[in-house]
This record gives sequence, C-alpha cells and structure tokens, in this order.
Amino acid sequence: MKWVHQLGIVVCVYGLILPLGGCGDGGDDTPAGPPSVNVTGKWTGTSTDAFGSVRWKSYITLTLTQQASGLVAGTVKVSTEKPASGLVTDDHLMLTVDYGNGFSGKYNLDVDGDTMSGTFAESQWQNGQHKDVIVHLVSP
Repeated sequence: MKWVHQLGIVVCVYGLILPLGGCGDGGDDTPAGPPSVNVTGKWTGTSTDAFGSVRWKSYITLTLTQQASGLVAGTVKVSTEKPASGLVTDDHLMLTVDYGNGFSGKYNLDVDGDTMSGTFAESQWQNGQHKDVIVHLVSP
C-alpha cells in the first residue's frame, strides 16, 4: 500500500511540472503544422559562414523525396554525397545529414516557392556557429 501512496505523489508532482514545460519560449521556432509545401526534387545553391565570408563558401546539392506525412529522405552533396533525413512542417524543413563517425549536420530551412533559405550547423561546432544557406529548385 505504501507504493501506491508514493506512486500517487510522483503522478501528482509530474502532473504539476510537465504542463509547465510547454509554457514560455523554449527557443524552438519550428512550426508544428502539416506540410504546406513539397520539397521533392533536386535543389542547388551555396552556403557561406554567418559573416558572409567567401573562405567558407560551399556549393551544395540536395536531392530530396517528401512523403505526404512530411517525412523527407535523400542526399546532400557538398564534396561527397551523404544520406539525409528530415521533416517538413508548414513551410519549414529540418534536415539532418549523417557524415558517419558520430558527426552530423542540421539544415533549418524555410521554403518559399522554388527557394529554400536558412542555416546549417555541424554537430561538432560550438557557440552556435552556423552557415547561411540558400538553394533553388532545379528539377522537381
């Protein structure tokens, strides 16, 4: 019977704390609605460091397939082609690239017609370093 009382306390505490987790600004600006765009196709463009430096400029190609649910699979090619997966919600794409050996990169892109723009950051970067990204649809 003692465990029932302890369980009741735990449930009560979690019942009070967990709803608070959804309050306030968690800093995540990811939209939560169903996809309003389809990113299926081949996209090409560039990424530069956040300060616009040419020394960090890269040419990129995204080859993506989107399901009706918003799930995305495909590849990202900068110097070599790597697998990528993600999710489209509203008009926003969150895409993760797997480089292997525990390294990954994340694209956080807004879709506007045949253009996607946003940021890219690698898992090993510290202090919020990122690159600015802009890609255009080449072929659906």
